[in-house]
Amino acid sequence: MPDDRPSPPPEKPTGPTGQLKFRDDIVPKLEKKEDQLIDADVEDPLKWDTPDGTKTVPGGRWAAVTGAIAICSLIIVVVFALTRRDPGAETSEEEAPSEQTPPAMFRPDKRQQAWDTISGFLAAETVEEKLAHVAWPEKVADRMRDYYERYPDEPTELIGFQFLSSSPSFETEKNYLLAISAEEGDSRLWVLLDEGGALRTDWECLVAYSPMSIAAFIDSPPTEAMDMRVTAQPSDYYNYEFVDNTKYRAFELHELADQEQTLHGYAEIGSEAHRELEKLVVNANPIPLQLKLSPPSKPGRAVCKIERVVKPHWSGE
Repeated sequence: MPDDRPSPPPEKPTGPTGQLKFRDDIVPKLEKKEDQLIDADVEDPLKWDTPDGTKTVPGGRWAAVTGAIAICSLIIVVVFALTRRDPGAETSEEEAPSEQTPPAMFRPDKRQQAWDTISGFLAAETVEEKLAHVAWPEKVADRMRDYYERYPDEPTELIGFQFLSSSPSFETEKNYLLAISAEEGDSRLWVLLDEGGALRTDWECLVAYSPMSIAAFIDSPPTEAMDMRVTAQPSDYYNYEFVDNTKYRAFELHELADQEQTLHGYAEIGSEAHRELEKLVVNANPIPLQLKLSPPSKPGRAVCKIERVVKPHWSGE
């Protein structure tokens, strides 16, 4: 008879707590060292934007960071459901601006809005102050209070940001993905939404909010299925009621705030959840998803059934 708690899986690289950050095994930590600063007279596409249009460089090793940001952008591309251009369509630069450099994000007013929103959020000392800089504040207020009670953070200062991409929204608005740099070498990804011309932080996506942590989900299972924001990747771990690999497809699930804790999810082969996951989780890279998960059958069992894919991204839309 197996023990109630399965043996822990092999150790995984862990990331910073509770923010949409670069994984340590994908991108090097940006270090603010004087001897690594790039000469300000040298043109560098990865210098960080500041509100007045100047550039600042928080650290060195940009060749590695350039490739790492590209990889990281691919990993979270599902978050933004980027539309694909028709390969047969012919456009010129005058007819269609580059998808990677939409003019709106380089207008002084948009750059200033982005700076004010991100820097205001980072500098906020209370949830009430943070709410002024997020989308759907009425919807997320209680969730933010719950989250920061579990994962307190400290105010910090924005150094700069780098625009990565934009895409038509999943529904009506506009999404922008940026890389930001803050104090103490803190680098992370940031998601802004254009709400009627005002840029606001997609907070639920930023922190990958779920009603409870994976650890609590395992140790004190809820009474019904729950929507959870997780990363998913293929797995070959089968145990307990999900031991039959001809009936279930296994996935390894992690939350952003605690990547050391693993939850093993199983989709019944042939189900809608299985078909969706087979399309979305195509290799070993962790993919951000919102999944409806049935609770473990017993406390302490780190296994659950995946009922359905709620959304193929982390956005709060």
